[in-house]
Amino acid sequence: MDIKSLLEEDGFICKYQSNTYDGTYSSPCPSCGGTDRFRCFPNNGNGGNYLCQKCKKTGNVLRYLTEYRGIDYSAASALSGIII
Repeated sequence: MDIKSLLEEDGFICKYQSNTYDGTYSSPCPSCGGTDRFRCFPNNGNGGNYLCQKCKKTGNVLRYLTEYRGIDYSAASALSGIII
């Protein structure tokens, strides 16, 4: 599961921005509500990464699941298929 898919499951529309990191997408930020400065990079290893250029939050799929969906780390690991 990648970060773009998670965002879309949560109702965010991800718009293609560039080919950087094999695809960069923008969407509203799930944390600060900024409308156009949240970036996700779904092809950037282990499901990708994200960053908000407004509130400066960054992370990976596991952090997204624990911080924004509120699930614990072991459940996030199982859901994402990422075992660290």
